[in-house]
Amino acid sequence: MRSRPGKVLVGAAKVLGLLLLGVALLLLLLLWSCATPSDKSLSKRFQRHRPALEALARMSKEDADVGVVTNDRWTYFWTSSQPGSISNERLDEYRRLFRGIGVIRLEKDGAGNVYLEVHTEGFVTHGADKGLLYCVGPRGHDAEHGSYRYPPCTEQHEQGRQGQKGDGYEGYAYLRLAQNWYVIEKWD
Repeated sequence: MRSRPGKVLVGAAKVLGLLLLGVALLLLLLLWSCATPSDKSLSKRFQRHRPALEALARMSKEDADVGVVTNDRWTYFWTSSQPGSISNERLDEYRRLFRGIGVIRLEKDGAGNVYLEVHTEGFVTHGADKGLLYCVGPRGHDAEHGSYRYPPCTEQHEQGRQGQKGDGYEGYAYLRLAQNWYVIEKWD
């Protein structure tokens, strides 16, 4: 027969073991949830949420002066020096759609192409992000204004890549999902 202190130690060891197992599982779940989404998972998200994504692209076109909208309550930026007015109700509509799709931020390039970021990682000096891109049409680099254009919108290929992630240089990779829609990953 075991002594009372022995039973207490065995019980405590079991509780500690379960606690450590729980912490390990929680850490694995956290790492899994922070992983970069695959092209396949973003393709499925695109199919599942296409009407909401189309609505965001349409809203972004209507709000031509708004260049960036984030999922936090107060952040948005204008693209011109004469900002237009966007109501709090309109910002709430953007963010309601963001939550439903899992978008972190919306950003437009110089041609009005719409990038919907769904994942970001890295530090101040280096990082990567991935999301869905809507191209308003094939337009080249605007040399006169030096406006950046997202590569899929200028290249108009089924897929493309420049550089290797983690090689210390800027790069990107993309895959067409539908007419004017791409999955894109960018890094630096």
